[in-house]
Amino acid sequence: MPNIRGSRNYKASKKAQSRRDEYYKKRREKKRDQYNNQQKLLMRTRSTNLRNDNEATLLIENHRRRNNENLRHFREREGSEVRNRKRKIAKERWDRCVNEFETAIRQFHSHVCNCCGKMYRISQLKTLNKSNLRKRKITNHFLNKVFWVEKKDEAKFCFSCAKDIETLFRVPKMALSNGLDFPVVDDDIKKLNRIEERLLAPRHVFQTLWTVKGPSGQFKTKGGIVNVPVEVDNTVSSLPRPINDSSMVHVRLARKMEYVKDYMSGVVRTTLLYNAAKTFVQKPLAIEENITLSSDWHMDVNHHEQTNLEDDFYVQNAIYETLLVENENEYSFTGLVDKSLRIAPAEGFRPTSILFDDKCEYLAFPTVFGGYRMTPF
Repeated sequence: MPNIRGSRNYKASKKAQSRRDEYYKKRREKKRDQYNNQQKLLMRTRSTNLRNDNEATLLIENHRRRNNENLRHFREREGSEVRNRKRKIAKERWDRCVNEFETAIRQFHSHVCNCCGKMYRISQLKTLNKSNLRKRKITNHFLNKVFWVEKKDEAKFCFSCAKDIETLFRVPKMALSNGLDFPVVDDDIKKLNRIEERLLAPRHVFQTLWTVKGPSGQFKTKGGIVNVPVEVDNTVSSLPRPINDSSMVHVRLARKMEYVKDYMSGVVRTTLLYNAAKTFVQKPLAIEENITLSSDWHMDVNHHEQTNLEDDFYVQNAIYETLLVENENEYSFTGLVDKSLRIAPAEGFRPTSILFDDKCEYLAFPTVFGGYRMTPF
């Protein structure tokens, strides 16, 4: 018989619903009474602590005694074997949760897409095989463009790149093969530290950096960015010729020689810097900018006094990069302030706008781009 108003099924369902509502109502009232009793007991405990009420103290002690007896009887009925088994199950569940959490943390955006080079989770990547793609008449030239990070027969791709490769048969727009991958930097240039990179860079960029939230927050720039072109020949020729391959020179860089404060100071390995300069001037950007290196710069040996100290002493005491200090004599690298070489590579050159200098980034950071220009298309 259909469940319509006035029918037998309808009346039975309404009675069952009313019984369920009455059951849940009593259950809520019981929980509310238990909560109220707990709150009353808590208030009595607080009042007992404030005043010496023997009746309230006796009531609280009896309540605690009954709870302890109930717990003891429950443990006796349960038995030690059942209790130990429950503890073991709880410990195994806890260890499994901890392992899953640590695994999820380790795999958080730590896997690279083989085409675009972005970081993803392992669940956000899809595995593609070259042999399966060749069966769909995909050329090797296309596969070499998409299998870019690792030249393997099987690699992982993000869902966006995998869709373009499998379904649309096209190279994704954000693929590294479209000129978005960083060029390969020579070992001579890659070994340079920060101050050596500044001496080699044909562009010096001055900007003020701040942290957004505290000293460990994200960096931001404030104010204008000053881009000053310099000449590598003038910078490298300011350094003395090394006596041996292990000699080092402490160099202080200033915006102008008339300024008391230095914006960067550190140890320069002259042989390594000169070899990097010889390699850098042969790169396409250096040739395009007509950057040359004088071959007789090492003849001016006596123009600057050279410091002959052990390498370990330099490494332990050198200031590789420092903020502007109030007093020039407050260097932790003591004993070398008077003997160090102080130069201002950007002095005497007119700044140029970074909007019109399209090679600014490539020439300002030679250890990143290695004298090459990125040509995305």
